[in-house]
Amino acid sequence: MTIVAIRFLYWSATTTTRPDGILKSILASQKQQQQQQQQQQHEFPQFNSGSDSNDHQKHNTKVLYIVTSLAEYDNGHRSTVKGRDRFKELMVPCIVDSIDNMLTHPYDFDVDLYLITAFTLKPERRSYIEDQLPQGVGFQVWDDACPLGYDKREHKDLLGDVTRALARQHRYVIKDKLHNYDIFLPFEDDMLVKGAHVQQYLDMTAELERLTNEAPETMPDVPETESPTTKMKYFGQMTRHQMKRLIPGFIRVEVLLNETEHGAQSQLAPIDLDYDFEIYANGKYHPSSHHDDDKAEIDPSFCCHIPNLQNIAAAGKTPLRPTASDVIIWETRAEALSLRHVAHSKLFQWLILLPGPGKREKLDEKVFGYWSGRNGAYGQVDKKPSGGVPDLIAQQGGWMATRGQLMRLDEELCSGNFLPPYNEPLYYEDGQQSMNVEFWSGGYQFFTGVRGGCNMQRVISFASPSDFSKHLLYHMANNKQKQLPQKRMLRAQDLLGQMNTVLKQAQKDMISEG
Repeated sequence: MTIVAIRFLYWSATTTTRPDGILKSILASQKQQQQQQQQQQHEFPQFNSGSDSNDHQKHNTKVLYIVTSLAEYDNGHRSTVKGRDRFKELMVPCIVDSIDNMLTHPYDFDVDLYLITAFTLKPERRSYIEDQLPQGVGFQVWDDACPLGYDKREHKDLLGDVTRALARQHRYVIKDKLHNYDIFLPFEDDMLVKGAHVQQYLDMTAELERLTNEAPETMPDVPETESPTTKMKYFGQMTRHQMKRLIPGFIRVEVLLNETEHGAQSQLAPIDLDYDFEIYANGKYHPSSHHDDDKAEIDPSFCCHIPNLQNIAAAGKTPLRPTASDVIIWETRAEALSLRHVAHSKLFQWLILLPGPGKREKLDEKVFGYWSGRNGAYGQVDKKPSGGVPDLIAQQGGWMATRGQLMRLDEELCSGNFLPPYNEPLYYEDGQQSMNVEFWSGGYQFFTGVRGGCNMQRVISFASPSDFSKHLLYHMANNKQKQLPQKRMLRAQDLLGQMNTVLKQAQKDMISEG
């Protein structure tokens, strides 16, 4: 195991053992700081998103970008090319382009990189990354990072690497460096994360926390004798208990490579496509700027334009600047989505509620929404799917969280520890045996009510097609379109049009029901 740093900005120079073993030495000092934070738990601190014109504030936003990689070379599974140099042809270009974009104006984030690998990172490979990272970006490596154990699912009596627990290791890194950064981005090695994504997350987080601080503990205009279900609607003010569950979310997308061989679904859900948008900004609606003979579209430049990656584009025949119709979603659809009206916000008035929460969810914390099938769009299907359906849950390939959010997740909001240690009875063998990859990195703990889960309600801003586009994350491996059935490949543009139809019906119903 090797740890290396280009510069020692935030890491400890004495950290030369696996994070599993270094935490005890820092827990005492962190505990005191956390206790001070707990004393202020009743108020959500206002997070400076850095979205104003003050460059100094923007440069103070410290980002730790954590990338986890299982394989140096592709093994041919899941429609990949066996023997392909995944490290050089996919992972490093994805990392470098992500960081380059986060550093550019108007984002101007201070970014450090922490790379976690299951394989040994050879010196020449390490140098290859160092040579491409922008100047001033901190870099640290934890290689051979799979924990050792007896894998009870595979070989009960054989000691070896528990590879699925590699997805857990970023939690140790976060615990170690919790007080050194403003926001943490743990992602898989093929996810392109741009400055617009981080800025959108921070802007929405700041607004949601402001609204949380202003929200009432209960709804005074509703008699306490009424059941919680009848108190909570899809519009109007929410309680603080509901608001604290909201967190910005994302949807993974790919770009169509060959629509003849692997295209998008042709039979859409029975919801009209409406591209006549009104744009919500500065607390009011404005007409869309598109011409009458055009339609409003998603903006693929936020997620999927890769002008600096000509080599990777040429190798995979990936478009450098894909169009709106090229962007596809395979892990959710309108059937799984709802809309929630939010009062008193200048950033957004309607939010898309992504799937996830359900099991073990407290009723007074549940966020109700206007389901896309409310008016019978799906015929005999008259109930929204449960939150954990694998092909609807909209996994993100990673997640984002600010320092304050992480502390609240760990200390208050989750049913089990979000950060280590992971002790029984919720976790077995420090989480190695009881939890899978999706639990740690895919978001199942974060967004669902599984054992140890947090039941956080992810939301997407539906203020405009542009805002919606900033919640799409590019899965640059582009292999799901080859691996999965065509009927699951939904154009992001079609989902946008469908949800605009649902929005307009929700607005009409809100007037009649209000």
